[in-house]
Amino acid sequence: MKISLANEGGRIYDVRCTEVTAPDPALIRTITEIDLLTFSEPTFSRYTGGLMLRHGRTFLLQAEDLVIGTCQCLRSWNAPDEAVLFCMALRPGWRGQGLGRFFVTQVLEGLAASGIGSVVLEVSPADKRALHLYEEIFGFQAFAEVEDQYGRGKSKVHMRLALQEHEHDEPTLNLVGNITPLRQPPAASGGSAPDPHCPSGSGSAGSDAPGASSA
Repeated sequence: MKISLANEGGRIYDVRCTEVTAPDPALIRTITEIDLLTFSEPTFSRYTGGLMLRHGRTFLLQAEDLVIGTCQCLRSWNAPDEAVLFCMALRPGWRGQGLGRFFVTQVLEGLAASGIGSVVLEVSPADKRALHLYEEIFGFQAFAEVEDQYGRGKSKVHMRLALQEHEHDEPTLNLVGNITPLRQPPAASGGSAPDPHCPSGSGSAGSDAPGASSA
């Protein structure tokens, strides 16, 4: 994907998505830096960032040699062929260019190519832009809402996308306690796509931390 930045005199950048295949300790700083520039609360410490690089799946969005976005994925314990889109973030200055949508598409294609059958993520029920993006653009379906999941007033809608034939007919989340099953996905409003935290919709620093995304 090629984009030009008006604030750099129209310079054209070649943007690509790559997956980390060899854990590099230097990337821990990159991941934590972009995370802190995106969310009001830190998602990673140097230790959890390192564990994600070594034991999860980390995708990078790069403009030439500069890492401008990161995405971390986990594998579901209950369903090994299901991935969890955990956290996605873009550097300030690169948002609002359609890169979030491009990044999500590339990550989903990478997961599907490796045999992952489905992907789940969480998004704030108040984030109508993110709900619209994941539901209308990518085809995710809401299957549960967890009230106060990360503290009072921090509820999350759980969404799932089947990438290919999947042996599980139902989402693997246990619907108990404060989890409310949804008969239909929440209504989504229009608007431009947000920039990635696995999933919030503002795309700017100050959005909710872990568990939500902006794309």
